Amino acid sequence: MKARADGQEAYIRYNKLIVNGHVYSNGKYDQLLGTTIVAGDLNSRVGLKPDYIDYDTNIPFLNDDSYVPDVPLKRVSMDSVSNSHGLQLLDLCKSTGIRICNGILEPSGTYTFCCEHGSSVIDYLLCKQEDFFHINDFTVADFNEFSDHTPLSFTLSCERLREQTDLPIDERTYIRWDSARRDEIRRLIISKLPEFNHVLNNSESINTCADDFVSLMNDAASPLFAKTIKYRDKVAFKPKVSPVKMSEWFDKECYEKKTEYIDALRAFNIVKTSVNRQLLHSKKCEYKTFIKKKKMMYKKRKMIEIENLRTKKPQEFWKYFSKKNSKKGENIDIGDFFKHFKALSEEINISNNENADEFCGRNLDPNDVIYEQFDVRISPEEIEKAIKSLKKGKAGSIDNLINEYFIEAGDILLGHITDLFNKIFESGEFPNKWMEGLIVSLYKKGDEREPSNYRGITLISCIAKLFT
Repeated sequence: MKARADGQEAYIRYNKLIVNGHVYSNGKYDQLLGTTIVAGDLNSRVGLKPDYIDYDTNIPFLNDDSYVPDVPLKRVSMDSVSNSHGLQLLDLCKSTGIRICNGILEPSGTYTFCCEHGSSVIDYLLCKQEDFFHINDFTVADFNEFSDHTPLSFTLSCERLREQTDLPIDERTYIRWDSARRDEIRRLIISKLPEFNHVLNNSESINTCADDFVSLMNDAASPLFAKTIKYRDKVAFKPKVSPVKMSEWFDKECYEKKTEYIDALRAFNIVKTSVNRQLLHSKKCEYKTFIKKKKMMYKKRKMIEIENLRTKKPQEFWKYFSKKNSKKGENIDIGDFFKHFKALSEEINISNNENADEFCGRNLDPNDVIYEQFDVRISPEEIEKAIKSLKKGKAGSIDNLINEYFIEAGDILLGHITDLFNKIFESGEFPNKWMEGLIVSLYKKGDEREPSNYRGITLISCIAKLFT
Protein backbone atom coordinates (compact mmCIF):
# COMPACT_ATOMS: atom_id res chain seq x y z
CA MET A 1 0.00 0.00 0.00
CA LYS A 2 1.32 3.42 -0.92
CA ALA A 3 0.31 7.03 -0.25
CA ARG A 4 1.91 10.34 -1.18
CA ALA A 5 1.64 13.67 0.62
CA ASP A 6 3.73 16.87 0.58
CA GLY A 7 6.32 15.25 -1.68
CA GLN A 8 6.87 12.33 0.74
CA GLU A 9 6.19 8.72 -0.13
CA ALA A 10 4.78 6.48 2.59
CA TYR A 11 4.39 2.71 2.23
CA ILE A 12 2.61 0.25 4.46
CA ARG A 13 4.21 -3.14 4.05
CA TYR A 14 3.05 -5.94 6.37
CA ASN A 15 3.90 -4.72 9.89
CA LYS A 16 6.11 -1.81 8.84
CA LEU A 17 5.57 1.84 8.01
CA ILE A 18 8.11 3.15 5.47
CA VAL A 19 8.41 6.94 4.98
CA ASN A 20 10.92 8.22 2.41
CA GLY A 21 12.85 4.99 2.63
CA HIS A 22 13.02 4.95 6.45
CA VAL A 23 11.49 1.84 8.04
CA TYR A 24 9.49 2.18 11.25
CA SER A 25 8.07 -0.87 13.01
CA ASN A 26 6.94 -2.01 16.45
CA GLY A 27 6.04 1.55 17.47
CA LYS A 28 9.47 3.03 16.66
CA TYR A 29 7.90 5.43 14.17
CA ASP A 30 6.14 7.12 17.09
CA GLN A 31 9.41 7.66 18.94
CA LEU A 32 11.20 9.16 15.91
CA LEU A 33 8.40 11.07 14.20
CA GLY A 34 6.40 12.14 17.27
CA THR A 35 2.61 11.87 17.15
CA THR A 36 1.88 10.15 13.84
CA ILE A 37 -1.44 10.34 11.97
CA VAL A 38 -1.91 8.56 8.62
CA ALA A 39 -4.77 9.44 6.25
CA GLY A 40 -5.49 8.60 2.63
CA ASP A 41 -6.32 5.91 0.08
CA LEU A 42 -4.70 2.67 1.31
CA ASN A 43 -6.49 0.36 -1.16
CA SER A 44 -7.29 -1.98 1.73
CA ARG A 45 -10.59 -3.58 2.71
CA VAL A 46 -10.64 -4.72 6.33
CA GLY A 47 -14.35 -5.34 6.74
CA LEU A 48 -15.27 -5.81 10.40
CA LYS A 49 -12.13 -7.67 11.37
CA PRO A 50 -10.46 -6.35 14.57
CA ASP A 51 -7.46 -4.03 14.35
CA TYR A 52 -6.33 -5.06 17.83
CA ILE A 53 -5.07 -8.27 19.46
CA ASP A 54 -7.92 -10.30 20.94
CA TYR A 55 -7.58 -11.05 24.64
CA ASP A 56 -4.34 -9.09 24.81
CA THR A 57 -2.69 -8.99 28.23
CA ASN A 58 0.61 -8.01 29.80
CA ILE A 59 2.64 -11.18 30.42
CA PRO A 60 5.41 -10.29 32.91
CA PHE A 61 8.10 -12.66 31.66
CA LEU A 62 7.47 -11.74 27.96
CA ASN A 63 6.70 -7.99 28.06
CA ASP A 64 8.39 -5.13 29.90
CA ASP A 65 6.61 -2.74 32.25
CA SER A 66 5.98 -0.19 29.47
CA TYR A 67 3.81 -2.57 27.44
CA VAL A 68 0.17 -1.46 27.19
CA PRO A 69 -2.33 -4.18 26.16
CA ASP A 70 -4.77 -3.43 23.33
CA VAL A 71 -8.22 -2.25 24.41
CA PRO A 72 -11.05 -3.69 22.27
CA LEU A 73 -13.01 -0.96 20.47
CA LYS A 74 -16.19 -1.65 18.55
CA ARG A 75 -15.93 -0.49 14.94
CA VAL A 76 -18.83 -0.29 12.46
CA SER A 77 -18.56 -0.42 8.67
CA MET A 78 -20.87 -0.62 5.66
CA ASP A 79 -18.19 -2.75 3.99
CA SER A 80 -18.03 -6.29 5.39
CA VAL A 81 -15.51 -7.60 2.84
CA SER A 82 -11.74 -7.84 3.42
CA ASN A 83 -8.85 -8.40 0.99
CA SER A 84 -5.14 -9.23 1.21
CA HIS A 85 -4.12 -5.58 1.51
CA GLY A 86 -6.63 -5.22 4.31
CA LEU A 87 -5.07 -8.11 6.23
CA GLN A 88 -1.66 -6.42 5.89
CA LEU A 89 -3.14 -3.20 7.26
CA LEU A 90 -4.58 -5.07 10.23
CA ASP A 91 -1.17 -6.66 10.89
CA LEU A 92 0.37 -3.18 10.88
CA CYS A 93 -2.24 -1.98 13.39
CA LYS A 94 -1.65 -4.90 15.72
CA SER A 95 2.14 -4.63 15.62
CA THR A 96 2.39 -0.85 16.04
CA GLY A 97 -0.67 -0.01 18.14
CA ILE A 98 -2.31 2.34 15.62
CA ARG A 99 -6.09 2.09 15.21
CA ILE A 100 -8.57 2.61 12.37
CA CYS A 101 -10.66 5.70 13.13
CA ASN A 102 -13.33 4.96 10.49
CA GLY A 103 -16.40 3.61 12.24
CA ILE A 104 -15.16 4.77 15.66
CA LEU A 105 -14.57 8.52 15.53
CA GLU A 106 -16.82 8.58 12.45
CA PRO A 107 -19.77 6.51 13.72
CA SER A 108 -21.46 5.46 10.44
CA GLY A 109 -18.56 3.57 8.81
CA THR A 110 -19.84 4.76 5.44
CA TYR A 111 -18.40 3.87 2.03
CA THR A 112 -15.39 5.86 0.85
CA PHE A 113 -15.13 4.49 -2.73
CA CYS A 114 -17.69 3.80 -5.44
CA CYS A 115 -17.37 2.42 -8.98
CA GLU A 116 -19.38 0.35 -11.43
CA HIS A 117 -18.40 -2.89 -9.66
CA GLY A 118 -19.48 -1.84 -6.18
CA SER A 119 -18.80 0.29 -3.11
CA SER A 120 -16.15 -0.19 -0.43
CA VAL A 121 -14.19 1.38 2.43
CA ILE A 122 -10.55 1.83 1.37
CA ASP A 123 -9.77 5.38 2.57
CA TYR A 124 -8.77 5.57 6.22
CA LEU A 125 -7.66 7.75 9.08
CA LEU A 126 -5.17 5.93 11.35
CA CYS A 127 -3.63 6.94 14.68
CA LYS A 128 -2.95 5.59 18.14
CA GLN A 129 -5.86 5.30 20.55
CA GLU A 130 -4.22 7.64 23.06
CA ASP A 131 -4.01 10.30 20.30
CA PHE A 132 -7.75 10.26 19.55
CA PHE A 133 -8.17 13.48 21.55
CA HIS A 134 -6.11 15.33 18.91
CA ILE A 135 -8.77 14.59 16.25
CA ASN A 136 -12.00 16.58 16.07
CA ASP A 137 -14.98 16.49 13.71
CA PHE A 138 -13.87 13.45 11.69
CA THR A 139 -16.40 12.89 8.88
CA VAL A 140 -16.55 11.01 5.60
CA ALA A 141 -18.04 13.56 3.21
CA ASP A 142 -20.50 12.82 0.41
CA PHE A 143 -19.38 11.59 -3.01
CA ASN A 144 -18.85 14.36 -5.55
CA GLU A 145 -18.25 14.77 -9.28
CA PHE A 146 -14.49 15.19 -8.95
CA SER A 147 -13.48 11.72 -7.73
CA ASP A 148 -14.64 8.16 -7.11
CA HIS A 149 -13.39 8.61 -3.53
CA THR A 150 -15.06 10.63 -0.80
CA PRO A 151 -13.07 13.33 1.01
CA LEU A 152 -12.02 12.57 4.59
CA SER A 153 -12.46 15.66 6.73
CA PHE A 154 -11.09 16.25 10.24
CA THR A 155 -9.43 18.93 12.33
CA LEU A 156 -6.40 18.56 14.58
CA SER A 157 -6.05 19.97 18.07
CA CYS A 158 -2.33 20.79 18.07
CA GLU A 159 -1.90 22.80 21.27
CA ARG A 160 -0.03 20.04 23.07
CA LEU A 161 1.93 19.15 19.97
CA ARG A 162 3.00 22.77 19.59
CA GLU A 163 4.35 22.85 23.14
CA GLN A 164 6.61 19.88 22.41
CA THR A 165 8.16 21.17 19.19
CA ASP A 166 11.69 22.56 19.10
CA LEU A 167 11.16 24.79 16.05
CA PRO A 168 12.26 28.38 16.70
CA ILE A 169 9.54 30.99 17.05
CA ASP A 170 9.89 34.10 14.91
CA GLU A 171 7.80 37.25 14.70
CA ARG A 172 6.89 39.60 11.89
CA THR A 173 5.19 42.95 12.44
CA TYR A 174 2.97 44.50 9.79
CA ILE A 175 1.84 48.15 9.88
CA ARG A 176 -1.44 49.03 8.17
CA TRP A 177 -2.91 52.53 8.37
CA ASP A 178 -6.55 52.87 9.37
CA SER A 179 -7.99 56.30 8.63
CA ALA A 180 -10.80 55.69 11.16
CA ARG A 181 -8.21 55.84 13.97
CA ARG A 182 -6.64 59.13 12.86
CA ASP A 183 -8.00 61.08 15.84
CA GLU A 184 -6.77 58.42 18.26
CA ILE A 185 -3.15 58.65 17.18
CA ARG A 186 -3.28 62.45 17.29
CA ARG A 187 -4.52 62.31 20.90
CA LEU A 188 -1.82 59.79 21.85
CA ILE A 189 0.95 61.88 20.30
CA ILE A 190 -0.31 64.99 22.10
CA SER A 191 -0.19 63.07 25.40
CA LYS A 192 3.46 62.18 24.73
CA LEU A 193 4.68 65.70 23.88
CA PRO A 194 6.39 66.13 27.29
CA GLU A 195 8.33 62.90 26.63
CA PHE A 196 9.40 64.20 23.19
CA ASN A 197 10.67 67.37 24.90
CA HIS A 198 12.64 65.32 27.41
CA VAL A 199 14.26 63.23 24.64
CA LEU A 200 15.33 66.30 22.65
CA ASN A 201 16.72 68.13 25.68
CA ASN A 202 18.42 65.35 27.59
CA SER A 203 19.79 62.82 25.10
CA GLU A 204 23.52 62.22 25.34
CA SER A 205 24.13 61.45 21.64
CA ILE A 206 22.51 61.82 18.25
CA ASN A 207 21.95 58.07 17.98
CA THR A 208 20.19 57.92 21.35
CA CYS A 209 18.08 60.98 20.53
CA ALA A 210 16.95 59.65 17.14
CA ASP A 211 16.26 56.13 18.48
CA ASP A 212 14.23 57.42 21.43
CA PHE A 213 12.28 59.79 19.17
CA VAL A 214 11.31 56.89 16.87
CA SER A 215 10.46 54.68 19.87
CA LEU A 216 8.04 57.29 21.23
CA MET A 217 6.28 57.48 17.85
CA ASN A 218 5.95 53.71 17.78
CA ASP A 219 4.67 53.64 21.36
CA ALA A 220 1.82 55.87 20.25
CA ALA A 221 1.11 54.27 16.86
CA SER A 222 1.85 50.55 17.20
CA PRO A 223 -1.14 49.68 19.45
CA LEU A 224 -3.40 51.16 16.78
CA PHE A 225 -1.85 49.98 13.53
CA ALA A 226 0.66 47.17 14.20
CA LYS A 227 -0.16 43.48 13.83
CA THR A 228 2.44 40.96 14.98
CA ILE A 229 2.36 37.42 13.59
CA LYS A 230 4.22 34.65 15.40
CA TYR A 231 5.19 31.72 13.24
CA ARG A 232 7.43 28.70 13.10
CA ASP A 233 9.59 28.16 10.04
CA LYS A 234 7.14 29.77 7.60
CA VAL A 235 4.25 32.25 7.56
CA ALA A 236 1.07 30.79 6.16
CA PHE A 237 -0.69 33.04 3.67
CA LYS A 238 -4.19 32.48 2.42
CA PRO A 239 -4.21 31.63 -1.28
CA LYS A 240 -6.04 33.94 -3.63
CA VAL A 241 -9.43 32.50 -4.53
CA SER A 242 -10.67 33.37 -8.01
CA PRO A 243 -14.18 32.74 -9.32
CA VAL A 244 -14.51 29.67 -11.53
CA LYS A 245 -14.69 30.57 -15.20
CA MET A 246 -16.64 28.14 -17.38
CA SER A 247 -14.82 26.84 -20.46
CA GLU A 248 -15.95 28.12 -23.84
CA TRP A 249 -16.92 24.64 -25.02
CA PHE A 250 -19.15 23.98 -21.95
CA ASP A 251 -22.57 24.82 -23.44
CA LYS A 252 -26.20 24.27 -22.43
CA GLU A 253 -26.16 20.59 -23.45
CA CYS A 254 -23.14 19.97 -21.23
CA TYR A 255 -24.90 21.69 -18.36
CA GLU A 256 -27.99 19.47 -18.79
CA LYS A 257 -25.88 16.29 -18.80
CA LYS A 258 -24.03 17.48 -15.70
CA THR A 259 -27.34 18.20 -13.94
CA GLU A 260 -28.51 14.62 -14.58
CA TYR A 261 -25.20 13.30 -13.21
CA ILE A 262 -25.39 15.50 -10.08
CA ASP A 263 -28.98 14.40 -9.43
CA ALA A 264 -27.93 10.73 -9.58
CA LEU A 265 -24.99 11.53 -7.30
CA ARG A 266 -27.27 13.13 -4.72
CA ALA A 267 -29.64 10.16 -4.83
CA PHE A 268 -26.76 7.76 -4.12
CA ASN A 269 -25.46 9.90 -1.24
CA ILE A 270 -28.92 9.82 0.34
CA VAL A 271 -29.56 6.07 -0.14
CA LYS A 272 -26.51 3.94 -0.99
CA THR A 273 -28.25 1.06 -2.79
CA SER A 274 -27.00 -0.97 -5.77
CA VAL A 275 -29.78 0.48 -7.97
CA ASN A 276 -28.73 4.05 -7.19
CA ARG A 277 -25.07 3.13 -7.66
CA GLN A 278 -25.73 1.66 -11.14
CA LEU A 279 -27.77 4.74 -12.10
CA LEU A 280 -24.93 6.97 -10.86
CA HIS A 281 -22.35 5.08 -12.91
CA SER A 282 -24.55 5.23 -16.02
CA LYS A 283 -25.11 9.00 -15.77
CA LYS A 284 -21.44 9.56 -14.98
CA CYS A 285 -20.30 7.67 -18.10
CA GLU A 286 -22.80 9.57 -20.26
CA TYR A 287 -21.61 12.91 -18.88
CA LYS A 288 -17.87 12.17 -19.16
CA THR A 289 -18.22 10.79 -22.71
CA PHE A 290 -20.35 13.75 -23.82
CA ILE A 291 -18.01 16.47 -22.51
CA LYS A 292 -15.01 14.63 -23.94
CA LYS A 293 -16.57 14.81 -27.43
CA LYS A 294 -17.47 18.46 -26.92
CA LYS A 295 -13.94 19.27 -25.89
CA MET A 296 -12.43 17.48 -28.88
CA MET A 297 -14.78 19.29 -31.28
CA TYR A 298 -13.87 22.63 -29.70
CA LYS A 299 -10.14 21.93 -30.04
CA LYS A 300 -10.53 21.04 -33.71
CA ARG A 301 -12.43 24.27 -34.42
CA LYS A 302 -9.84 26.27 -32.53
CA MET A 303 -6.97 24.70 -34.47
CA ILE A 304 -8.68 25.57 -37.75
CA GLU A 305 -9.18 29.17 -36.59
CA ILE A 306 -5.52 29.50 -35.56
CA GLU A 307 -4.35 28.04 -38.87
CA ASN A 308 -6.45 30.58 -40.76
CA LEU A 309 -5.03 33.41 -38.66
CA ARG A 310 -1.49 32.38 -39.56
CA THR A 311 -2.05 33.42 -43.18
CA LYS A 312 -4.72 36.12 -42.83
CA LYS A 313 -3.85 37.85 -39.54
CA PRO A 314 -0.27 37.00 -38.47
CA GLN A 315 -0.30 39.46 -35.56
CA GLU A 316 -3.34 37.79 -34.01
CA PHE A 317 -1.76 34.39 -34.69
CA TRP A 318 1.42 35.14 -32.74
CA LYS A 319 -0.55 36.39 -29.73
CA TYR A 320 -1.35 32.76 -28.97
CA PHE A 321 2.36 32.03 -28.51
CA SER A 322 3.63 35.26 -26.92
CA LYS A 323 3.21 34.17 -23.33
CA LYS A 324 6.22 32.38 -21.91
CA ASN A 325 6.07 30.52 -18.65
CA SER A 326 8.92 31.42 -16.34
CA LYS A 327 10.77 28.61 -14.68
CA LYS A 328 9.16 27.86 -11.37
CA GLY A 329 11.47 26.56 -8.70
CA GLU A 330 11.79 26.15 -4.99
CA ASN A 331 12.06 29.12 -2.65
CA ILE A 332 15.57 30.54 -2.40
CA ASP A 333 17.24 30.20 0.98
CA ILE A 334 17.63 33.53 2.81
CA GLY A 335 21.37 32.80 3.15
CA ASP A 336 21.74 32.72 -0.64
CA PHE A 337 20.07 36.11 -0.93
CA PHE A 338 22.37 37.46 1.78
CA LYS A 339 25.49 36.29 -0.08
CA HIS A 340 24.20 37.74 -3.37
CA PHE A 341 23.41 41.22 -2.05
CA LYS A 342 26.59 41.26 0.07
CA ALA A 343 28.65 40.58 -3.06
CA LEU A 344 26.89 43.44 -4.87
CA SER A 345 27.64 45.78 -1.95
CA GLU A 346 31.30 44.83 -1.94
CA GLU A 347 31.54 45.57 -5.68
CA ILE A 348 30.28 49.10 -5.02
CA ASN A 349 32.68 49.64 -2.11
CA ILE A 350 35.77 48.64 -4.07
CA SER A 351 34.89 50.69 -7.14
CA ASN A 352 37.06 53.75 -7.73
CA ASN A 353 35.62 57.24 -8.06
CA GLU A 354 38.35 59.75 -8.91
CA ASN A 355 36.26 62.81 -8.03
CA ALA A 356 35.35 61.41 -4.63
CA ASP A 357 38.93 60.41 -3.88
CA GLU A 358 40.20 63.86 -4.88
CA PHE A 359 37.61 65.63 -2.70
CA CYS A 360 38.35 63.44 0.33
CA GLY A 361 42.08 64.12 -0.11
CA ARG A 362 41.69 67.86 0.40
CA ASN A 363 42.81 69.38 3.69
CA LEU A 364 39.58 71.19 4.59
CA ASP A 365 38.78 73.15 7.72
CA PRO A 366 35.37 72.09 9.12
CA ASN A 367 34.72 75.65 10.26
CA ASP A 368 35.41 77.09 6.81
CA VAL A 369 31.99 77.69 5.20
CA ILE A 370 32.11 77.38 1.43
CA TYR A 371 28.41 77.76 0.61
CA GLU A 372 26.61 79.91 3.17
CA GLN A 373 23.16 79.12 1.75
CA PHE A 374 23.70 75.47 2.78
CA ASP A 375 24.81 76.41 6.30
CA VAL A 376 21.48 77.68 7.67
CA ARG A 377 19.14 75.98 10.13
CA ILE A 378 16.28 73.87 8.85
CA SER A 379 13.01 75.79 9.10
CA PRO A 380 9.55 74.42 10.02
CA GLU A 381 8.28 75.62 6.63
CA GLU A 382 10.79 73.36 4.85
CA ILE A 383 9.70 70.35 6.87
CA GLU A 384 6.01 71.17 6.35
CA LYS A 385 6.61 71.36 2.60
CA ALA A 386 8.47 68.04 2.65
CA ILE A 387 5.62 66.37 4.59
CA LYS A 388 3.10 67.57 1.98
CA SER A 389 5.15 65.82 -0.72
CA LEU A 390 4.97 62.45 1.08
CA LYS A 391 2.75 59.78 -0.48
CA LYS A 392 0.38 57.50 1.36
CA GLY A 393 0.46 53.73 1.08
CA LYS A 394 4.24 53.42 0.97
CA ALA A 395 5.99 50.62 2.83
CA GLY A 396 7.86 51.32 6.03
CA SER A 397 11.24 49.98 7.05
CA ILE A 398 12.79 48.29 10.08
CA ASP A 399 11.63 51.03 12.47
CA ASN A 400 7.93 50.46 11.48
CA LEU A 401 7.26 54.16 10.79
CA ILE A 402 5.03 54.99 7.82
CA ASN A 403 4.37 58.26 5.98
CA GLU A 404 0.79 58.48 7.26
CA TYR A 405 2.07 59.24 10.78
CA PHE A 406 3.71 62.45 9.54
CA ILE A 407 0.96 63.35 7.06
CA GLU A 408 -1.84 63.10 9.63
CA ALA A 409 0.00 64.19 12.80
CA GLY A 410 2.92 66.21 11.44
CA ASP A 411 1.39 69.51 12.52
CA ILE A 412 1.52 68.35 16.16
CA LEU A 413 5.16 67.26 15.98
CA LEU A 414 6.37 69.93 13.56
CA GLY A 415 8.40 71.85 16.18
CA HIS A 416 9.88 68.67 17.66
CA ILE A 417 10.84 67.28 14.24
CA THR A 418 12.46 70.64 13.43
CA ASP A 419 14.51 70.52 16.64
CA LEU A 420 15.57 66.91 15.97
CA PHE A 421 16.64 67.61 12.38
CA ASN A 422 18.62 70.73 13.38
CA LYS A 423 20.30 68.81 16.17
CA ILE A 424 21.42 66.17 13.64
CA PHE A 425 22.42 68.84 11.09
CA GLU A 426 24.53 70.83 13.52
CA SER A 427 26.26 67.75 14.94
CA GLY A 428 27.37 66.54 11.52
CA GLU A 429 26.43 62.99 12.52
CA PHE A 430 23.80 60.85 10.80
CA PRO A 431 21.95 58.35 13.07
CA ASN A 432 23.22 54.80 12.61
CA LYS A 433 19.72 53.24 12.58
CA TRP A 434 18.67 55.58 9.79
CA MET A 435 21.39 54.08 7.58
CA GLU A 436 19.88 50.59 7.93
CA GLY A 437 17.33 49.32 5.43
CA LEU A 438 15.15 46.35 4.58
CA ILE A 439 16.01 44.73 1.23
CA VAL A 440 13.05 43.44 -0.78
CA SER A 441 13.91 41.20 -3.73
CA LEU A 442 12.04 41.70 -7.01
CA TYR A 443 12.18 39.05 -9.71
CA LYS A 444 13.53 40.26 -13.08
CA LYS A 445 13.83 37.35 -15.52
CA GLY A 446 15.36 33.91 -15.93
CA ASP A 447 15.46 31.05 -13.45
CA GLU A 448 13.53 31.97 -10.29
CA ARG A 449 15.83 29.74 -8.25
CA GLU A 450 18.87 31.92 -9.04
CA PRO A 451 19.41 34.90 -6.66
CA SER A 452 21.21 36.91 -9.38
CA ASN A 453 17.91 37.12 -11.28
CA TYR A 454 16.45 39.35 -8.55
CA ARG A 455 16.82 43.10 -8.07
CA GLY A 456 17.06 44.41 -4.54
CA ILE A 457 14.94 47.38 -3.42
CA THR A 458 16.03 48.87 -0.09
CA LEU A 459 13.31 50.28 2.17
CA ILE A 460 14.82 52.95 4.43
CA SER A 461 13.27 54.78 7.37
CA CYS A 462 10.49 57.23 6.47
CA ILE A 463 11.85 59.82 8.91
CA ALA A 464 15.31 59.44 7.36
CA LYS A 465 13.85 60.12 3.91
CA LEU A 466 12.01 63.13 5.34
CA PHE A 467 15.31 64.49 6.69
CA THR A 468 17.21 64.02 3.43
